[in-house]
Amino acid sequence: MTEDFPPDVSLEQISAFLAGEASPKERARIEQLLATSEETRELVREILALEAMESDDQRESSSDDDPAPVPRRRFPGRVAIPLLAAASVAVLYLAGRTDTSSAQSVLDRLGDVPAESIADPPWSPTRGVDTETELDARASFRIGVRWLGLLVATGSPELAAQLRTELEDLLAGRPRSAPAVQLLRDFPTDRPPSPAQVAELELAILASVDSDRFRVGLLLEGLRISRNAERLDALASGDLAQSVRSATDALPPGVVSAIDFVLDPTAPAEARRDSTRILIELLGG
Repeated sequence: MTEDFPPDVSLEQISAFLAGEASPKERARIEQLLATSEETRELVREILALEAMESDDQRESSSDDDPAPVPRRRFPGRVAIPLLAAASVAVLYLAGRTDTSSAQSVLDRLGDVPAESIADPPWSPTRGVDTETELDARASFRIGVRWLGLLVATGSPELAAQLRTELEDLLAGRPRSAPAVQLLRDFPTDRPPSPAQVAELELAILASVDSDRFRVGLLLEGLRISRNAERLDALASGDLAQSVRSATDALPPGVVSAIDFVLDPTAPAEARRDSTRILIELLGG
C-alpha cells in the first residue's frame, strides 16, 4: 500500500469513514475529498483490496481446530463501496446523494433496451494473444461488455443468469477479484438492481481489471445496442465517452481513429454501429 497519503487526511480517518464510524463533519470532508482527489480514491481502493485479501487469507487458514479469531474492525461494503463507486467516476451528489456508476450512466442514456439485444458478442474466443498484458486487457474489455449486458438483461432471469455465470468465469482467478465474485453471486437476475447495488459491484470489478479497457468495453457495447441515432449520440457525448477519449494511449492508432469515428455525431449512425461491432471483435477477440 502506498505510504504517501493525500493532503489533510490520514489512514486512521479513512478507516473510520469506511467502517461507518466517522463524525458527520469528518464524513462530509472525506466525501468531498473522494469527489475531487484521485489520491484519496486510490488510497481507499487499496485499503479495500487489502481488507479483501486479508479476509480471504483468514478463511483459507481457518479450521475446526483453530482458536476463535480475534474480532477486528471491518469495512462494511454497504457503507463504503457505493459512495466510492460514485466518486471513482467523479459523480457525487452531496445533497440528496444518488449512487451511480459508469454502467448506470450508459443505461440512463440507452433508455429501455430489450434483453434480446444482448446476443453473443462478435468476438472470437480462439484468437491468440502475444503477451500477458494483452490477455489481461482483452479480458478486462470482455468484462466491461458483459457487465453492461447483465444489467440490460436483468429481468429476463434465464439470460441474466447466463451472463452472470459468464462474468463470474471471466473474473475467477484474477487478482483482487474475490469481493466482485461474491457480490456477483448475490446479484439479482429476476428484477432490476438498485443503483447502489450496481455501483457496489462495479467498484469491486474495477479493483481487478484494467479500468480503461473495461470502460471501453462498456461504452462500445452501449453504442452497439443503442436503438437509434439519438441514443447513439447521447452515449457518444456523455462522461464515459469523454473518459475513454482521454485514456486511449495504450490502444493502437487505428483503434483510436475508429473510436473517434464511432463517437463522431456527424458520421452516419449505421456506419458507426458497424464500426462498433468491428471494434468489439478486435478488442475482445
